[in-house]
Amino acid sequence: MKKIFTPAVLLLTVFALGACASNGNSNASSDSSKETTATETVETDSTEAQEMIFTATVVSVTELGTSDPSIQILLEEPVAVTDTEDSIGSFQNGVALNVDPTTLTMDVEELAVGSKLKVTLAQPAVMTMSIPPQVPGNSIISIELIK
Repeated sequence: MKKIFTPAVLLLTVFALGACASNGNSNASSDSSKETTATETVETDSTEAQEMIFTATVVSVTELGTSDPSIQILLEEPVAVTDTEDSIGSFQNGVALNVDPTTLTMDVEELAVGSKLKVTLAQPAVMTMSIPPQVPGNSIISIELIK
């Protein structure tokens, strides 16, 4: 019994290892093609950086009670200037911009109720799902006062 069992186990082991070794080589070539595809996707995404530009009217400017200096600019009546993804539809009930006042090109005192702003956002913009949506400062590229 031992004379038959030992060679049979040895033969099955050789077949199993042979099958695993040849299967491993085919996966190596498909892994490299997967890496190439991932690299191409990343390059495509980085070259397609887009912006969303809209104008809106200031409703209120509020200092937020946080440890960092920040203000919230509440805007209404947004009108799209450039919007390739039709994101302006989510701003129909207004939009709140959470901004660090040191990043503004104007003084906070110039932001009066009723003044018009031209806002440039990175697209897709990060925002909350609240009504109105809130956009953090890292999604805001620029805010300009329209005179």
